[in-house]
Amino acid sequence: MKSRQSWAELYAFEVDRAKDAPVFRQIYLQLRSAILSGALRPGTKLPSTRELAAQLGVSRSAAVSAFEQLLAEGYASGKKGAGTYIASIFLNPSGRFMAARSGRYQPPKRQPPRVSLAVSSM
Repeated sequence: MKSRQSWAELYAFEVDRAKDAPVFRQIYLQLRSAILSGALRPGTKLPSTRELAAQLGVSRSAAVSAFEQLLAEGYASGKKGAGTYIASIFLNPSGRFMAARSGRYQPPKRQPPRVSLAVSSM
């Protein structure tokens, strides 16, 4: 019988305490990179902060901070007690990736050009 890989092993996330970047930022950047590369697909449920912290050997507050940053930038969505999920990612009009906070990207509405109906007398 095969042993089940942990979530962190499956995605090969690592934390290097010798780096200048704070632990929560390292976790956030790795998650964001996995989301943007498509390794973590929209709708994928992330592990709980307790589970992720235990698997990476970090404090829970570091995992919470990483998740909060993902939530704030729209890369993830969730409700307390229901879990955290990867949000949909779209390309914005300039061709850059954009996280959809509501789960759906809606391009800005274009206003029709204004036409002046003023008649000038010559």
